[in-house]
Formats: sequence, C-alpha cells, structure tokens
Amino acid sequence: MLWDEAAEQAVLGAMLLSSSAVSAVTAILDAADYYLPTNGVIHAAIVKLTAADSPVDTVTVSGKVDLPEGYVQSLVDYCPAVANAAVYARTVRDLSLARAVARVGMEIAELAESRKLDVRGLIDEAERKVLSISPPSEAQCMSSIATIATRIAEDLGQGKPAKCWHTGFEAVDDLLGGLHPQSFIVIGARPGLGKTAWALNIARAVAHQGPVLFFSLEMSDEEVGERFLSAAASVRLRDLRERKISDEKLADIYAAIGKADSLGLEIIWDPRTTLASLKSIARRRRAKGGLALIVIDYLQLMHTGERAESRWAEVTTISRELKVLARELEVPVLALSQLNRDQDSHWSDGKPKLSQLRESGAIEQDADAVLLLSWPKDKKGVVLVNVAKNRHGPLGEVELTWQPQYMRFH
Repeated sequence: MLWDEAAEQAVLGAMLLSSSAVSAVTAILDAADYYLPTNGVIHAAIVKLTAADSPVDTVTVSGKVDLPEGYVQSLVDYCPAVANAAVYARTVRDLSLARAVARVGMEIAELAESRKLDVRGLIDEAERKVLSISPPSEAQCMSSIATIATRIAEDLGQGKPAKCWHTGFEAVDDLLGGLHPQSFIVIGARPGLGKTAWALNIARAVAHQGPVLFFSLEMSDEEVGERFLSAAASVRLRDLRERKISDEKLADIYAAIGKADSLGLEIIWDPRTTLASLKSIARRRRAKGGLALIVIDYLQLMHTGERAESRWAEVTTISRELKVLARELEVPVLALSQLNRDQDSHWSDGKPKLSQLRESGAIEQDADAVLLLSWPKDKKGVVLVNVAKNRHGPLGEVELTWQPQYMRFH
C-alpha cells in the first residue's frame, strides 16, 4: 500500500501543536504529497496561516477549511511525539515519491506502446520523467545572499581550491579560470584548422584529473585514436595512418599507451549520436563514477532525434539543452562548432566573429565562453585563440604553437 494514513495524521497533529514542527515539516513536504486530499487541504491551511503570522491551532485551522467538525481537532490525538514530526514527514514524502514512480512507470509504458518516439527518444523521455519525480524543492533552490556569501567566505578561509579543471594551456586557463562545472564552452573554427586536435589535447589534460567523455560525430574511433597517439607519442600522423613506424617510434607508442591506460578518457564515435543518447550516456557515466568533462565534436552534426521545424530551431534546442545538461550534471561541456564562410569574404580581417557561429545565434547566447581559432596571416605554425566571449572573466587572445604533423599544440 503506497500511503500511510497514520503518518499523515501524525504530521498534521505535530504541526497543530508546534510552530517548530511546521518549519520542519514544510522543509520536507507540501500539500500535494498527501494521499488523502483532506489532509492536503489542512496542510495548505496551516502553511497559509503561518505565512500570515497568524496563530496555528485546531480552532484557527478549522475556520479555514470546509471539513467535517471534529476532524481537525482529532488530529492532535494522532501525534505520538511532536519531536518526531520530521520522521513522520519523511515517511509521507517517501510514499508520495513511490506513487509518483508507479505513475511514471505507467506513463512510460503507454508511451512505449504508442510508438510515437524512437528507442533513443523513448529512453531520454523515460529518464526525464524519472528525474522529474523529485525536483529540488523551493527551499533547496532559494538561499539568502548572506548565506551564499558566507559559504564562499568559509571556502576561502579553509583554503579550498577553485572548482575547475585545467586545460593544459596555462595562458588559456588564465583567461577562463579553467573549465568550471556547469559551464558551456564553445570552440569555433573553420574546417581543417585543428579544432578537433586541440579539443583532444584538452581532453587528454583533463583526463589526468577526472573522467572525460569525448563524443566524435565526424571521425571514427581509429581516426581519433591516431590523433591521440600522434600527440601523446610524438609520432607523425601520416606515419601512423600509413602504418610506417620504426621500432624506436613503436616503443614510444607503447609507452604512450601505458600512460593512456590510466586516463579516464572514453571515446563515443557513433555518428548517429543524438541529443537524447548523449544525455543518457553522460548521466549514466556521472552516476557510475563521476565526470570531469564532456566534449562534442562537433555541434552541427548532432540532431535532437525528433522532428524539428527547421535546422536553425534544432540547433537552438541542442545548444540550450547542452547548457542545461552542464548545470544538471555540474560538469563543463565543451562543444566544437563550425563557422559560416563569410569569414573568408574580402572585407574580413581574417579573424572569425561571434556572429559566424553556424546555424544558430543561440550558441553565442547560451555559451559561457566562446573561443575562436584562426591562423594569423603573418605567423607560420601559430594558431590564434580569441576568447571572444567570457561570461566570467576577461576577453583576450592567446597564441599557440601548432604542430600539425603531431596533432599537438603548445
């Protein structure tokens, strides 16, 4: 049986007897958590009276509800101990959640039978419904500014380090402050400029600090692996692709593999990866053993898995959902993006602009930081990283040395 009448009555009895019990209970329950509508009505009346600084007792509450005489007054007799109000409240809350799980289970079954979504979409919708069962309460999502400031000051006083991951490029970290949890970072560049290689360099650096998921929608696992080994073992990519490796370089490759074995870097190379499947994989990896970074190569190759009004609308949805995912999992999301070709027009100075992020202006809007890559016209072997947007810090440019033969930046 997914309800407990005695627990519901004990909760209300405690609230009628003690104002401290009201505070304890309302931090756990709301009126919708009661199985019996009558009890929910009484709970709502008590909360309303408390908010108005009115006294709460059997007389004042009875005057606020349209219920049989004597029921409100009888509730005080059903409370064994006011001090246990929170215990009774958690029992009622747990049963409310159990009912919600049963209800969602039936909704998912009906959705599956309707065949309205493909399997990946169905799984994502099922996860969304399950996760929505117990959203943070209003109390959990509200803090006074004094409480927030005190928490920050305590972290400073205790010498706690900043919550971020280092990219492996000190000058970039100086501008961004590292890759912070909940951040959505976009790397934009024209094809062939090395954005995948740079993202792999960053992923390798972060993987020394925590697990990384690298979603490759453009390259196969072998192509990504070749680029990784090229950078890690200082072996020319062309030699790897042609399988022309000396014994000395083969030893370097095995040494790099030995180091890679300790890295938490996983490659998902399915070109059919949808927003739904990406979220599902990320949630499971986060629950399994934590997650430091999600990399997506690249954003414009992804689809939602559902029919969209237009490609612009679909990319807008993907961009927004990736930002939401970063906040939900408290992990930075690094997405690569193509640029429109007007960068190459005769009036351009050769440096890409934020407005050139391809297929949706929402990418610029949703991103916490946007890094645009280009080749300076007067410097060979250099890639310019322009931090064109930085919600939490300064803008600026960083020059990186680019070794294309090794797929490596310095």
